[in-house]
Amino acid sequence: MKRDTDRFALVLFLSSVLFLVFGYGVAAHKFNLFPYSIFKSAFNYSQQYWQQTKDPPHYLQPIRYKDVGAIVYDRDAVSPGVTLVTGYWPDTNWTQGIRIIDMDGNVLHRWNMNPADLRPVTPDTDGLASTWLGSDNYIHGTYLFPGGDILYNIEYLGLVRMDRCGKVVWKLPYRTHHSISRDDDGNFWVSAMKWRNPDTDVASGFAGLIPPYAEDIALKVSPEGKILKEVNLLKALYDSGKQYLLWKYQRLTGDVTHLNDVEVLSGDIADKFPLFEKGDLLVSMRNLSTVMVLDQSGKIKWFDSQHFIDQHDPDFEETGSIVVFDNRVDGTKTGRFLGGSAISSINPSSGSVRQLYPRDRTQFMFTDTGGKHQLLPNGNRLITEDSAGRVFEIDSSGRTVWQWTVDPFNAEFVAEVSSGTRYPISAQTVAGWRCP
Repeated sequence: MKRDTDRFALVLFLSSVLFLVFGYGVAAHKFNLFPYSIFKSAFNYSQQYWQQTKDPPHYLQPIRYKDVGAIVYDRDAVSPGVTLVTGYWPDTNWTQGIRIIDMDGNVLHRWNMNPADLRPVTPDTDGLASTWLGSDNYIHGTYLFPGGDILYNIEYLGLVRMDRCGKVVWKLPYRTHHSISRDDDGNFWVSAMKWRNPDTDVASGFAGLIPPYAEDIALKVSPEGKILKEVNLLKALYDSGKQYLLWKYQRLTGDVTHLNDVEVLSGDIADKFPLFEKGDLLVSMRNLSTVMVLDQSGKIKWFDSQHFIDQHDPDFEETGSIVVFDNRVDGTKTGRFLGGSAISSINPSSGSVRQLYPRDRTQFMFTDTGGKHQLLPNGNRLITEDSAGRVFEIDSSGRTVWQWTVDPFNAEFVAEVSSGTRYPISAQTVAGWRCP
């Protein structure tokens, strides 16, 4: 009998404690009493960490490099100038922005931007009308004007020109994306897209395609934001009889070509390419693993769909070759089956292909998305390893002379860096771009 009484007393005591704890918890929650704020902060942090670990944002990738910031391996060998970097930044809570850094990684100038603020309401009425709205959208493709203005794409939402102090000069309501390149006349060629809906658009002229699908456009735009020309890449494929590439890669609906670059053949090096003429367009269709040259009427002059896999950033170079960032995507996040990504060149006249980088296994790099390279005035090459959050410079022998890696997001992840571009201007020039 005593045992039952003791048990009843214990239950009553524990119930009273739970009631008091619960009651105080309700009061603490309602009136923000101690230690509610501590528990709330801890809960929010753990919830955020768990969510990011379980389902991290699209721009996060596993950390690959331990070194953070800039490392100058050979200062005398580095090509002079400053580097414009586009990516996600910790000082703005991992929103998109553009930074100009010096060789030691010091930030000389910045444009902080929230794509959702720049384009809070979509200008489009198609089936993707609100898909790309939000702060997690990103900046893709840039051009820096001499006075400090910056031109960039809000991915699939439009082209923006902003002054050095962050004031919008103009916005173009067209689904621009990926790349921006300047021609000899000072105009820009930009990757762009029209989304064709099954209920409002007719696939006239594109037999076999299944709406909805993307109709990629090479778009010519003036520095003032005026559209000067549109070259339809799907039309070019069909008119030339090369639409079979769509079936070869099973791309009949959705993002069928994925135009990730448009470059223009400059008059300065046009004589190095006997098959082409000044003003011809070099385009990269990632989803067809195809690099192509066509004139501005849409007539295809040359293409290659054999040597690259999900490539980016083909460039005409003065050697008479087209140099490509070959991603060599193999279905892994490490590139272990095909040996990683590479910078490769192809001669359109002879068809010969050679790998410029890496030179050996110690120079391994890999990114399954993005990727960029830039031939520098001194013969070096700047390379953006997108998913590793790294930009690095190699000399003509393949030796790394400089690199910069973004700060880690946490102990496991690093944010992507979509581009690094070297501009041959001084830090003093950038410092003169003072703003109120």
